[in-house]
Amino acid sequence: MLAELVEVVKRDADGVESNLIKLNLRLSPAAVTDILCALNDLRLPALRFFKWVLNYHVDFKPTSDIYNLYVDNLGRSEDYSTIMCCLIFPLKGVV
Repeated sequence: MLAELVEVVKRDADGVESNLIKLNLRLSPAAVTDILCALNDLRLPALRFFKWVLNYHVDFKPTSDIYNLYVDNLGRSEDYSTIMCCLIFPLKGVV
């Protein structure tokens, strides 16, 4: 599952969300952590994956480790404006 999700994020610049929806997955915090770690290791942006998790898994509650991995990913992607938005505004309303 991990490799498949990473591949979807890696190859589908325009269709990430729709292809993730097609997988019909329920992700645990451990799975999200593993995916974010993999994306960070590959230096692939995680913004759209993370937004998908929050928007399509409404009962999902990110842990502090998940938030740290997400912000780390934004830094690796040099997406400083999104980092600032995350610090200033509630995460669900911004990303």
